[in-house]
Amino acid sequence: VFDHRCWVHAASAAADPDRCNLQDPCRSDCWDPSFSHSYCCLAGSSCWWWGCEVSLASTLREEPARSGPECRHLCQAEPLCAAWSFYFPAAEDLAVPGQCLLLAAEPGVAAAPSASTSSSKSVVSGPRICRGSNNADYNNNSKKSGEQFEQLPPITAAAVVDAGMPGFAREAAGALLGTGWTLLRNALNAQQITALQLAATSAAEDLLSRDPQRRGNRGPRRYSFGGASTTHHMVHLQAWADLMDNEALRQGCQKHIDIRNKQHCN
Repeated sequence: VFDHRCWVHAASAAADPDRCNLQDPCRSDCWDPSFSHSYCCLAGSSCWWWGCEVSLASTLREEPARSGPECRHLCQAEPLCAAWSFYFPAAEDLAVPGQCLLLAAEPGVAAAPSASTSSSKSVVSGPRICRGSNNADYNNNSKKSGEQFEQLPPITAAAVVDAGMPGFAREAAGALLGTGWTLLRNALNAQQITALQLAATSAAEDLLSRDPQRRGNRGPRRYSFGGASTTHHMVHLQAWADLMDNEALRQGCQKHIDIRNKQHCN
């Protein structure tokens, strides 16, 4: 049993041939968090119980979902959910949802696939959290599967730079080049911090009001401000626009650009 709509999704992704090769979709970047590489391509994955329902589980509620990964996201957003089952529809239109059951396990009993399974059932189930999902279930053929977790570098003193100190811009640029990030301390004054906190809180409340099920836009209960905006940034709000005019940030960014340009020229 596989979700036939994976290939409908891949066909839509193939509109960008540089991204998705429809002749070999499982070895190219045809996937996203709703139709992931693991879900659509890895037959032996322990994350997806194809053709199986869940044993010894009671239904919390039913939700519409487009795919197994979306159903799992809904389960992860529900504190009482231990497992889920997704019944995918026959329709090939991805806008037509399937049935997602959010399930609670019996006390002291781990969620498991039902022994009375049928390979003919258009159903896939799985646990709330797939423990092996960082390892065998994901491979390097999926460039941006949406489910792989990056190993972030640890916080080090070298990545924390005090704005305004002599040479701070070069130090910040060096940390950014070395670790991929830097923390520029004291770059904002108290008034700017308060304005940004208020703006961020307001934007977060607006996001949550539009998503009562807490699906998130970066996985369950995870949100990106830019990803939720049609402009893909937040600079249309004054508190974020003010960051563009921050002198400490400008100097650090400019030094980073200068060093990168010099590296490329050499």
